[in-house]
Amino acid sequence: MLMRSDANADAVFFSSDRDFSASGSINVERIRVVGEVRVSIGVISGISVRSLTISFTLNDITSDANLVVFGKDYSDDFNNFVGGVVPDTIKAHYKEINELLEIVLLEVINDNL
Repeated sequence: MLMRSDANADAVFFSSDRDFSASGSINVERIRVVGEVRVSIGVISGISVRSLTISFTLNDITSDANLVVFGKDYSDDFNNFVGGVVPDTIKAHYKEINELLEIVLLEVINDNL
């Protein structure tokens, strides 16, 4: 999934010019969600979910963005955060993310049964 955009803004705040500009792209590679759901079907009880297992994986995120705020270039910091910190954090907390997704999806499924 490739996201590309350009944005600019200019404002005067207490007699000083404030500007913002951003352009570039962020590429999210291979987002994958695999799930296994076990259900019970009863004549009286209806459908109930016995268990839910989710496996979320993300291959990589690459960022080639240019970000300037108030005349200061934050491009390298932004690209390092989006392309390094975010994917590394997702990989480091893989189990916790999957557990959270399981809890949320189980609630959504049960609310709609």
